[in-house]
Amino acid sequence: MYDVTRDAITHEVQTAISRNQQGLLNNLTELINSKLDTFKRSITRSQKEISNDQVNRIEEKITDNYTFCRKGNENQYRHESKVLAKLKESKSSLDKEELDLDSVDAAKSAY
Repeated sequence: MYDVTRDAITHEVQTAISRNQQGLLNNLTELINSKLDTFKRSITRSQKEISNDQVNRIEEKITDNYTFCRKGNENQYRHESKVLAKLKESKSSLDKEELDLDSVDAAKSAY
């Protein structure tokens, strides 16, 4: 009888330990997945911002090579190109997922 009770207790203890270990493993898996998802979103957002900045710089370099017959047209074009660049810069500052006062101030100062 003593052996049967001891075996039953041992089985219950092992079952409880297994459940706790499985619960801990599930919690750890959820935590790792959450951290990896956050990291992935952060990297994706950073890469998107870098890509947008590079595209804007390339567009600026391309637009600087036009020649015009009249000086007034050239001046107007350069001014409008600068305005467009500032608008794109402001838009990219405001398109960030984490919109805060610093982003809004950066967008305002771009003008």
